[in-house]
Amino acid sequence: MMECTETYDNCISLGWFCGTASSLSQLGLRSFSGPFDWCLSDFQSVVNQIDNEFVDFLKKENLEIVNKNPKVFRDRKYNFYYNHDVKENFENEYDNIYAKYTRRIERFIKKIESPTCFFRAVRSEEEIRFIANNKADIENILKRYNDKNAIVYILLNNMSSLPDSIRWFRLTLEQYIKKTYDMRIMFGQSEELQHFCKGLLKTEQIELNRKYDIQKNGQKAAIAKIDYYVRNDINGIDTKISCMLKLQENELFYIFGGGNMVFLYIII
Repeated sequence: MMECTETYDNCISLGWFCGTASSLSQLGLRSFSGPFDWCLSDFQSVVNQIDNEFVDFLKKENLEIVNKNPKVFRDRKYNFYYNHDVKENFENEYDNIYAKYTRRIERFIKKIESPTCFFRAVRSEEEIRFIANNKADIENILKRYNDKNAIVYILLNNMSSLPDSIRWFRLTLEQYIKKTYDMRIMFGQSEELQHFCKGLLKTEQIELNRKYDIQKNGQKAAIAKIDYYVRNDINGIDTKISCMLKLQENELFYIFGGGNMVFLYIII
């Protein structure tokens, strides 16, 4: 198994979707929100953004509402889609969204001046070719901020391989699943990737990250886990067999029921 011999100060998602950041959070590797965590991104544009220090990022004249949905917008220039940022109305909330991403960008640039391991879930075969053909340029851009910066690529099971000179891992998945719990356990679909992730950050940083994740996402993660178990009929939930799931240290929840009726009991 490939094991990381380096310890980094940061692990940061470069997209292409929320699953990368979610998996880093679940493993205690995500320390803060970055500009690429919660959007759908084109990798060439991600690289260009980092290279030009986010010139024109979220500039209003480049943005448009998607399919008349006021809660989803797209950056036409960079081909990014955002579906997590608008609560009610894009026009009314744009200034706050822009300010939020400005803070994330400033923090991102400052953080990657320290040794950082970037993670990118590869979106398509076209992206595979882009990575293979631009390996040196991508690495030079990332290492310009710190010479120890590195990038790891995550591939679906049915994707073409990347060259051996590039660090990449293959999931057992045939497609990315955009459901909360599935995204949180995405890295678990590769034993080698999970092994590689051990020791990327210092132990105390991982513990702090996990505490933050539980505080911020604990309830949402628990509900998503229930949904995952029901959808996959794990432990016979749909056949009226009760099951016990461990949520976190010293906290248990039980599920009883079947079909469309499921009861949840949490014991703290």
